[in-house]
Amino acid sequence: MRRAPSPIAGGPSSVALRPALRVYVDTNVLIRGMERTDAGAGEAARLTGLAELGKLRLVTSELTLSELLVGPIGRRDHLLETAYLDLLTLELLIELVPVSREVLIEAAHIRARSAAPLADCLHVATARLAGCGLIVSYDRRLRELSDLEVTEPSDALFARLEGEPS
Repeated sequence: MRRAPSPIAGGPSSVALRPALRVYVDTNVLIRGMERTDAGAGEAARLTGLAELGKLRLVTSELTLSELLVGPIGRRDHLLETAYLDLLTLELLIELVPVSREVLIEAAHIRARSAAPLADCLHVATARLAGCGLIVSYDRRLRELSDLEVTEPSDALFARLEGEPS
């Protein structure tokens, strides 16, 4: 008979850990983090820092990979292209969710109720189906598409996320 694994390093009396909040990160947040030097760059770094601490789990769509690569490829910026590829394919900080049939169908349902671009609908559908509790984006139009909370990176958001138990 197989024994259930015991809770983390303290034996039977340990408190089970709550899974980290799953946070969907939109393409525009990653672009600001990688390509700018203003406050937006720092905000993206704070998100990845919280993921490194286990306070949250960052999630995005495979669509994001394509969206991120357009600019660097067009500008022939091979260094930035490689940095984006590494961020989303080699690093483990951001979970890359495939554009599956289920995501496409959910996006079609969202698109049928709005005039939003299909790409926005794909992001919202991915966040919902991936079990995210929050979408972080600078695109306020996403609020109209989702029952999930959509928010920009801000001090208030970080105070809330930093207070999440790990």
